[in-house]
Amino acid sequence: MNYIIFEKNAKTRRVITTAIKQYLYSNKIHYKIYEYDILNKETLSEVRSISGFNVYILNPNVQKCASENIVTYIRKIDKYKNPIILTYDDNINIMKYIKKNMIFDLIKTDENFFINISNSLTKVYELANNESVFCFEYYDEIYRIPYRSIYYFEKNSNANSITLHTKNEDFIFYSTINEVMERLENDDRFIKTHRSIIVNIHKIEKFDKVFNEIVFDNNKRLPIVCRRQKQNLINKLLNKINI
Repeated sequence: MNYIIFEKNAKTRRVITTAIKQYLYSNKIHYKIYEYDILNKETLSEVRSISGFNVYILNPNVQKCASENIVTYIRKIDKYKNPIILTYDDNINIMKYIKKNMIFDLIKTDENFFINISNSLTKVYELANNESVFCFEYYDEIYRIPYRSIYYFEKNSNANSITLHTKNEDFIFYSTINEVMERLENDDRFIKTHRSIIVNIHKIEKFDKVFNEIVFDNNKRLPIVCRRQKQNLINKLLNKINI
């Protein structure tokens, strides 16, 4: 995830970055923060080159003149794909910025700003996770499985293939477990518990440390956790973000 901040006030930018870092303290390698104090061709060109799931936190105070509309500029770049959190103070007529534009959240820079921006970031994180999909092709069909629906990936013994397990259905596609893990490495929900298994920790209801057995929320049991990954799994489960 990329957090792209347009804010002229340095103190307010620090409040925003602090909120981001406090919420995502355990995922530091999985996100980037970009800060800008002015809206111009150079900054817009740089933002246009940032790929991935972008969260925009915009304040119109970075604009040179009142006739410009920062939200419209950003929407021309991303075509409504990514959320915009719009911040403002009493000196800004906010209605002109939200008219005809899709805003994820609207937050005033007052005494409750830190709490409100933190709450908004929580909602954005949930949106990003729920919107992520795992894509693969099997013969002549293309599948898009939401991350939130995936329970675990399992390497098949008889071929260079993987079975993707969901609550009610299984899918097979050709890949290796390492290739799958590379695609999931920026999402903290997934952990490789064995050389042949990748699990979604948000689907785990219980982990039996004695028998090294995972119990999912659909009552399915998976008795495959290697010794090297046992403590890592425990740490993830104890610290996981519930969304």
